[in-house]
Amino acid sequence: MFTMYYSSLIQELLPLQVEKRFISGFCFLYIQSELPADQLERLINTFAAHICHNKKITYECSPVRSITGGHIFRMRFLPPSGKMFCCGNECTDCVREIRKK
Repeated sequence: MFTMYYSSLIQELLPLQVEKRFISGFCFLYIQSELPADQLERLINTFAAHICHNKKITYECSPVRSITGGHIFRMRFLPPSGKMFCCGNECTDCVREIRKK
């Protein structure tokens, strides 16, 4: 399920060259851009907020370091602490989306 969120985020950042790497269970975004790290972080947070809209899932983005011609960010999508996964049974407290009934 979280792969879907990361894929959506990368699609939103498409004009930029983005590579997603999972290292030790964490997702790192390698972004090739001449933009400053704080501006890229704001851009990532804006798109992540759009992806998480009307869902109980939250996100966390933190810059790791700058490399030649780009930056590295650690990106996490976080389920609510009450329920840490989606079982696929369409529960009323599903982490994927808020049910409207």
